Amino acid sequence: MSAKRPIYPQVFLLIVSLFLIGCAVRDEQATLLETNCALPCWNGIVPGETSKEDVLKIIATLENVDKKSIREVEFGGAYAERLMFNMNTGVLFRPQYVTLSFKGNRVGSIGFWGDLNLTLGQMVELTGQPEWVDRWWDRVGYEFELLNPKQGVTFGMIVEEGQEITEKDRITGVELFSPDEFQLLVDSHMIAPRGSFVELMRKVTPWTGYGNIDEKYPMRFPSAE
Repeated sequence: MSAKRPIYPQVFLLIVSLFLIGCAVRDEQATLLETNCALPCWNGIVPGETSKEDVLKIIATLENVDKKSIREVEFGGAYAERLMFNMNTGVLFRPQYVTLSFKGNRVGSIGFWGDLNLTLGQMVELTGQPEWVDRWWDRVGYEFELLNPKQGVTFGMIVEEGQEITEKDRITGVELFSPDEFQLLVDSHMIAPRGSFVELMRKVTPWTGYGNIDEKYPMRFPSAE
């Protein structure tokens, strides 16, 4: 009876092949960039303008939307209705989620969350230099959010103390909105969900580029005037 041939080389090659295929697919997946219009518009959905009925029609035509995951959720506040769904990224364990909020029958904001396959440098190139930076502690770590209200976009990531902020840092959240509704969105805790617009303006730091986070963007807390 002949000895069985070891399967380790074949398993190793299979794992490497799957990894390379995953990377190739991943390079094609950047949900935020798969659009036919300029931000803050996304695939014809314009914050502050597009109706809920038109949003549902548009989403139904997007191939990379997981149609089975579409769900509507009710919250309180000015942007009470939410529409949520997952994206088909083609990559295991790298989820992407989209949340749309509605004020009345119009889209208020479009949020993208998860492994977005976008870097800080790409977002700055795409939307311009951020105006402000907000930083706060959350349960999963320090949130680092860059705000560009005139362009109708904020984006952020999880950071560590003493971290060197570089253009290669990966973005984990993006929010698109109408610049005219920025203050209301902040007061409604849809953007920078820590306090009111007045409090936010007391603790943001102007964006001055890449570098050590503690030196350039130290934690600040709103103080009463």
